[in-house]
Amino acid sequence: MIKYFSIIMLTSANINPSLQKIESEIIKIFKSIDKDVFDMEKNPFNFMGKAARAKFTLLLGDTLGVKRRLAQEIAICAELIHTASLLHDDCIDDSSLRRGLKTINSKMGPNTAILLGDLIVSFAFDCAMKINPETAQTLVGSVKKMTEGALLEENLKYKKISRAQYDKIISLKTASIFNWCAIAVCSASDKIELIGPCSLIAKSVGSGFQIVDDALDFESENGSLDKNILKDITAGKITLPLILAMNDKACGNKIKDKVAKLQNENSANIHIALEIAETVKTGQFTDEARKTAKSMIDDIAPAMDELPSNTAKDDLKNFIYSLINRTS
Repeated sequence: MIKYFSIIMLTSANINPSLQKIESEIIKIFKSIDKDVFDMEKNPFNFMGKAARAKFTLLLGDTLGVKRRLAQEIAICAELIHTASLLHDDCIDDSSLRRGLKTINSKMGPNTAILLGDLIVSFAFDCAMKINPETAQTLVGSVKKMTEGALLEENLKYKKISRAQYDKIISLKTASIFNWCAIAVCSASDKIELIGPCSLIAKSVGSGFQIVDDALDFESENGSLDKNILKDITAGKITLPLILAMNDKACGNKIKDKVAKLQNENSANIHIALEIAETVKTGQFTDEARKTAKSMIDDIAPAMDELPSNTAKDDLKNFIYSLINRTS
């Protein structure tokens, strides 16, 4: 069997067994689909990856004293929603590779991938409803925000955008589901008064996680990420490293001209994307973006201090910094 998540040794009563249970439950859900509708055994795809949302949920749950089983159920919902969003993103970006495996859209066409994504969203809502109706309702709101973020990103492709516009995109598209995880976990605890700090932590983690992901798209054009190289640039997504480069006096105009040329050539010229990436890296704009992400995490220290002091919180802190410092 393919192992869908990257296991790292996390303590807090070691969450790896819980991650395996989450993976098993999601596989069980996928295998429950009528094989005439979608046969996962014939069309496997890598759906959990780093399982960042699940790990964050489990570690925050342990910090707040939430029963592990309940935290697992919340994590399953989050990973299902994330999987559906990736299926849709791969269609939007015309990606052929995801985590070392062929994408569903490249094997079966975008229609199948989009519809499978929609089906998976329905599974997530069903799982959330089994927790309680309020959790399901807040998940609906989170998916709404994620979709708004994706639409905003689509509307602003190939354009020079402001930092505020970028922050809005990643807050909606990525941070929303982390925030939902935090609110759901906090609501399941006896520490409802900590929803504010938990929400602040989650939003910063989600946004910081996305900033690092955007930096990695420039840094990993050698294919080490097991996905399409420079997929953000070629798809016209204007991320923080590119925004910083576009605003630079020395290379800004040159970058903008190349982005325009890339759009006019319908993203077909990978050589232009490679030139843009080289300029962005040489100018250390990916490093600057990474510093921004780390600063966001440093700024949540007061909110972290409000959480119960236990070994689980230490594990949560270590995990958050591992997300921000990752190189793959």
